Amino acid sequence: MREFPVKQLKPLKYLEKLYAVYMQLENIPYGAFQTMTNLKELVLSHNKIETLYPGCFDGIGSSLKVLGLHLNNLDETKLGPLASTSWSQLEKINLGHNKMNTIPNGLFFNMRDLNTYNLDSNKIATISKGALQGLDKLENLDLSYNTLDTINKDTFLSLIRLRVLDLRNENGKSSTGLFKLTVDSVNGLKQLQKLILTDTTVDEAELWKTIQYLENLVVLELGGTDIKEIPDLQFTFNRRLSHLMLERNSISILTQAKLYGTEKSLESINLQQNSIKTIDRCVFANSTALKSMFLYGNPLRCDCEIKWLQDWIRERSATEPFFRYMVNGMCQSPEHLKNVPIWNIQGGGLTCGPSYQIPVCNNFENTAQTIPTPTVRTTEQPAVDKSNNFKFTKVSETDHT
Repeated sequence: MREFPVKQLKPLKYLEKLYAVYMQLENIPYGAFQTMTNLKELVLSHNKIETLYPGCFDGIGSSLKVLGLHLNNLDETKLGPLASTSWSQLEKINLGHNKMNTIPNGLFFNMRDLNTYNLDSNKIATISKGALQGLDKLENLDLSYNTLDTINKDTFLSLIRLRVLDLRNENGKSSTGLFKLTVDSVNGLKQLQKLILTDTTVDEAELWKTIQYLENLVVLELGGTDIKEIPDLQFTFNRRLSHLMLERNSISILTQAKLYGTEKSLESINLQQNSIKTIDRCVFANSTALKSMFLYGNPLRCDCEIKWLQDWIRERSATEPFFRYMVNGMCQSPEHLKNVPIWNIQGGGLTCGPSYQIPVCNNFENTAQTIPTPTVRTTEQPAVDKSNNFKFTKVSETDHT
């Protein structure tokens, strides 16, 4: 089927959910849903839709809450009917896996209640200033798997309620090959709680400065971002951070100073497949909330410095038998302990030389007080050039049905 079955669906005026998927639809004609004034959820995914004719959403603007247009062939020039319809109830829209190169200005002016917006897996290389205006209530934005290499200043300025931002696997074509996220980029996102940058190779120096500004972060996913080092006192202002994902990077040093600020909040940390050889007891000595740690794939040196870790794993495993396998810390040196799990080393196997001194844990409070508090950014809305907004011409029903 390539034609939308308008006549067959016309009698279904009380229908609340419609899933028209895998039907090879190529367009949505004028008046397709005109009689479905009670429709709340419409999913048109997994088709070949490349044209939305003007008026195709007439009749459902005041009732629809969920709209799925993902996995189609739509580009930004074909989205006019989305902007021309007055969506008084729309909460979720999915335009992922299409052929969009940019986000048109004016697309969201009539979507004031939108909560979740998926734009993943398109070809978006840039987001113009003001392109996201109108999304005052947006809480979840997925821009993953696009071709962004930077986020321009004030791009998210109007997204004052945004909680989750997904920027994973951005494959831009900048001269440096690095994705640049700056403090100016996240202006307005003081309420952001979850930032996902997994598998996006980042400009590390800019990233760490930006994270300091995001004081309400709870989840930070930085796996596969080519991070080499966590700066000392980096998380001083991230006192709510509970889940930190750092797997598949090049981190070789983990000290108390690098995780300072997370002692009372950090519940889970993923350090798999890095280059960490040791973790002294001071790193997590004051971590009162820590529940899980993932260490697989690190070249751990098993000596007295990680005796605390062995004790912790054994203590937790007494009540949670699979905990030891979750941590999965394996020795790589000395040679006689290679590939032996930390928790399985017997007797006095974790030893140090006579010159070893037990580390003294530091109190960084005084030092941390000298770090300037991240500046609160303005929330003044940027001016938008409305000459670039959509313009429409209504067509008659007979033209496209």
